Amino acid sequence: MRTRIVLCYLIGCLLGLVDARASEAPVIRSTYPNGLVLLSQESHAAPVVSVWVYYKVGSRDEVIGIRGISHQVEHMMFKGTDRLGPGDIDKLFSERGGVNNAMTTQDYTAYNESLPSSALMVALKVEADRMEHASMLASELAHEKSVVLSELEGDENSPLYKLDSAVTEAAFCSHPYHTPIGGFLADVHGFDRAQVEHYYATHYGPNNAILVVVGDFNTPALKKVVGQLFSGDKWRPVAEHPIPPESPQNGERRVNVSGVGDTSYVEIAYHVPATGRHDHYVMDVISTVLGSGRSSRLYRSLVQKGLATEVQAGDPDMKDPFLMQITATVATGHTSKEVEDAIELEIERLKTDPVTDRELQKTVNQVKASFVYRDDSVTDQASELGMYASLGDYRYMDTYLPHILAVSPADIPAAAQKYFTVENRTVGWYIPRPPRPGEALPTGGRAGAMHYKQLPSLAAWNHPHLNAGLWSEHGKVGPTNRRAPTDLPASLERLIGRRRPKPKANAKSEADMNDDANSLLIPSSTRNRVTPVRQALSNGLVVIVYPNHSNPDVSISGGIRAGAFSDPPGKEGTASLTAAMLEHGTTGRSEEEIAATLDYVAASVDVTAGGSGTFFTGHTLVENLPLTLHVLAEELQRPTFPPAVFARVKNEVLTEIQAANDDPTTVASHNLFAALYPEDYPLHWPVTGTVDTVSRVTREDLQQYHDRYYRPDLSEIVIVGDVDPQSAIKEVARSFEDWNVSGPPPDTTPPAIGGDAPATRIVKTMPDKSEAVVAMGFRGISRNNPDYYAAYLMNLILGNGDFNSRLMKDIRDRNGLVYYVASSWEAGLAPGPWVLEMEANPSDVDRAVAAAVSDLQAMQAGGATPDEIHLFKGWVKGNRALQLETDAGIADTLMQDEYFGLGLDFLWKYPALVGAVTPHQIADAARRYLHPDAAVISIAGPYPPPPSISVPGKP
Repeated sequence: MRTRIVLCYLIGCLLGLVDARASEAPVIRSTYPNGLVLLSQESHAAPVVSVWVYYKVGSRDEVIGIRGISHQVEHMMFKGTDRLGPGDIDKLFSERGGVNNAMTTQDYTAYNESLPSSALMVALKVEADRMEHASMLASELAHEKSVVLSELEGDENSPLYKLDSAVTEAAFCSHPYHTPIGGFLADVHGFDRAQVEHYYATHYGPNNAILVVVGDFNTPALKKVVGQLFSGDKWRPVAEHPIPPESPQNGERRVNVSGVGDTSYVEIAYHVPATGRHDHYVMDVISTVLGSGRSSRLYRSLVQKGLATEVQAGDPDMKDPFLMQITATVATGHTSKEVEDAIELEIERLKTDPVTDRELQKTVNQVKASFVYRDDSVTDQASELGMYASLGDYRYMDTYLPHILAVSPADIPAAAQKYFTVENRTVGWYIPRPPRPGEALPTGGRAGAMHYKQLPSLAAWNHPHLNAGLWSEHGKVGPTNRRAPTDLPASLERLIGRRRPKPKANAKSEADMNDDANSLLIPSSTRNRVTPVRQALSNGLVVIVYPNHSNPDVSISGGIRAGAFSDPPGKEGTASLTAAMLEHGTTGRSEEEIAATLDYVAASVDVTAGGSGTFFTGHTLVENLPLTLHVLAEELQRPTFPPAVFARVKNEVLTEIQAANDDPTTVASHNLFAALYPEDYPLHWPVTGTVDTVSRVTREDLQQYHDRYYRPDLSEIVIVGDVDPQSAIKEVARSFEDWNVSGPPPDTTPPAIGGDAPATRIVKTMPDKSEAVVAMGFRGISRNNPDYYAAYLMNLILGNGDFNSRLMKDIRDRNGLVYYVASSWEAGLAPGPWVLEMEANPSDVDRAVAAAVSDLQAMQAGGATPDEIHLFKGWVKGNRALQLETDAGIADTLMQDEYFGLGLDFLWKYPALVGAVTPHQIADAARRYLHPDAAVISIAGPYPPPPSISVPGKP
C-alpha cells in the first residue's frame, strides 16, 4: 500500500563490504511441484538476510461472518505448530538476534524475518513448518482474540483512524475493500476454532504462497534446501469466492465523524484505476505534484498559508481499483471548509494549469533516487518483491520508471478531469467537540458495543519524551508491533476441531530447528572491518566518516549538545520551536527555495530538538552530498526566523500539541513525567512544551537560543556512505568553515536529581476513547552509570517489547490483557526514568497493572534465569548486525557513541560489554534500580470503567 513516487526510505548497508552492488544481482524465480514460488536475490554487502512469505489472501477474501479472520490467523501463526510450542517461534529468532514480524492487508498476508545470514536455515524451517502444521490451539485462540480486540480498540483512540475508516467504508459499497482489515467486532467475537482452522487450511498452502529471500546466501544451495524443507507442504485447493467490482460512484458521498478533542481533520478520496494501468502511473505523478515534500502544491497552498499543519496525498498500490486519498490536519483558527476549499482549488488547478517541466523532472528524480535508496536494504527489497508478486508481477518495478517517463504533460489534466469529479469523491470531516456533561464512559466494546467498525492502522510508538536525554546507545527498544507492519500506512492477521496429529518419523522439535547454514553461505565473501575516521575542525566541529561503497548514497547524522533542558523557564518548547524554524528560511535561501532545492534532488534534511541535544539527519545521493551539506550548514548557522513564518509555524506547533492532547498515550506519558520530576527540573516538561509555555515564546527567544547554543564546539556530524573519508571531511569543512563563535561554550550539563518521587496514581479520564493507556515509572539512571549494561540487559529480559520478555509473555501472551507492553531506560546524559507503557481495555487495566507490578517484584527478588540471560545475550550479539544494516543506522550509532564519549571502536565492543554481564550483576541491578513500590502510575483513557461494567463471554 505504498505510493511509489513518494517512497524515500532512509536505508543503507552494513559494516564490511564487497564491491558488488545489490542491484546487479538478478532476481531468480523458481517453482516447485507443490506450487510454491521462490523469488531469490543475492546481496553480499552485509551478513544479513531477509525472508518473507506472502500468502495471497487478505480481507478482500473474507465473507460475512468471518470478516477479520485473515488478521486473526496472522496472530495465530505465531502461536506454535505441531513441532513448536507457544513462544518457541519468537524464541528461535530472538536468541539469534533476528526480528520477525507479520502484516495483513486487503490483498495479502506476509510473514517476515530479518536476521544474520548464519541463521537463514532457522527462518526457512519455521516458515516451512507453519505453512503445513500451525496448531491453532483453542486456548491460544481465546487469548489471541483478546489481544486482537485490544489492538482494534486501540486504533479507535485515533481521530485520523476513525476518519479514514469512515471515508473508506463510505467509498466502497460492493467491493470487499469496504471491509476493514481487522474486521468487525461482531465477527471477531463470533468465529471459532473450526472456522479459523478451515480458513488456514484453504488459503495458506504452498500453491497460494510466494517465498522471498534476499541477502547473503548461495542461490543454488538455497534452491535445493527450499525444495527439501517445503516438500512436506502439500498442494491444497484454495477457497475462492467472487469479488464483485465496485459500481461507479454517481454522486458525492459525505461522512462526518465527531469526537472529544480540539483538532479537526479533512479527508477527500477519489476512485482511481488499479495498479499497472496507465492512469495509475499518471496518478503517481499527480501524487508527487500534489503532496510530495514541502515544495508540493498542497503544502504550499495549505501549510505555507497557515490553513493546515500537515497534508498528505497518495494512491496506494492495490490489486483492484482503489482511492487517491488527500488528508489534512486543520490549523487552529481555521475551519474544515477552508481546508476543503483550498484542496479543491488545487484539484481544479490540475485540470487547467499545466504541470511544469520542473515538477515532472522532480518526479523522475525522486523515482530514480527511490531505486538507489531501496537497494541499501535487503528487507525493503524482499518486501517489495513479495508485494508486487502478490499483486500480479514481481517485475513491476523493472518497468516502473519507463512508465513514469511515458506520462506526458497532457495526461495530467486529462486524468484530473476524468477522476477528480464531485460525483466520484467521498469527503470526510472529523469534527472535534467538548465533553458532554456527565458523558458516560464506554464499555470498551468487549461486552458488546458491536456498532464499532474497525479499520487497520499503524499503532505508532509515539513517545513525547523521545531523546529526553538520548535513548540508550542501541536505540530505543519499544514494542515490535508484530501484528502491525512497519512500512504500510494502514494494515493489521484447520479443517477439524481437534489438533492435527504429530508428524511421525521426521518430526522435529525446537531443538532441531538449528542453523545448518554453512551450505547456504558464500565461502569467498569477505567483510573487512572499516575503521571510522574522526577529525576535529579548527572551529571545534567534530567530523566522523565511515566509508561504505555498496550503494551510491550517503546518510548524515549529527547533534548539538543543547536541547530542551536549556529552555528558558516558563518558555519550555523554545529549543523545539527553534529547530522547527530552521528549514523556513536562511540568509541564503527562503523556505520555498530550501524545499525546492532538496525535493528536486530527492534529498532530505531534518533538525529536531530532544532533551539534552538537538539532532539532525540527512539523506542524499552521493553526487548531491555537497549541496545537501550546504543546505544543512545554512540552516544550522544562518537561520533568519522570518516574523510572518514564525507566527505560522508557532500556530502549527500549538495545533500539534492540542492534537497530541487528544491522544491517551501522550497524556499518560506527560502526566507521568510531570509527577516524577518537579517543575524546576527539565524532564518535568514535554520537549515540545505545552500550549501555555509555547504561547509565551517569541521570535526573539528563538534568536537568543540559537545565538547561545548553536555552536560548532558543541556539535558533531557523521557521514556514512559512498565517500572517501578525507574528501568528505574537506566537504564538511567547506560547508561549515564560516561557523565560528567566541568565548567558551555554555554549560549544558543536565542538573542532578536524587531520590525517588512519591508513589502516586494519576488518572485522566477520556471518555470518548476505546482503550486506556498506562504509563508507569520511577526515576532511573544515566547512560554513563557503570551499572548501565547490567541494568540494560536486566530490562531486556523484563520488558523490552520483545515477545520473549517477561512482561510481554505474562501480560499479553499468557493473560491476553494488552496488545502491547514494553519498558525501557531513558538513559541519556540525564538520569532519565525507567518507563513502562501498555494499552488495555478499561476493564483490564487494574489486572494489567497488578501483573506488571508482580513481574517487577519477581525480577527484583529473583533476578533472571540462566535461559533468559542466554537468550537475550544472543539477541544482543545477533541483532547488532541488523541495527547496523543501513547507512542511517551506522551514522546514528556513531553519533551517539561520540555523544556519550564511548569511542570509535564501540561499534564492535558493545556486544562483548553486554555479554560480560554476570547473573549476579543483573540481580544486583534489579534490586538496586527497580522500585515497584515507588512507581508513579499514570492512566489516560476511558478509565475507571463504570461500576456496572461486565464482560460476559470475553475471551
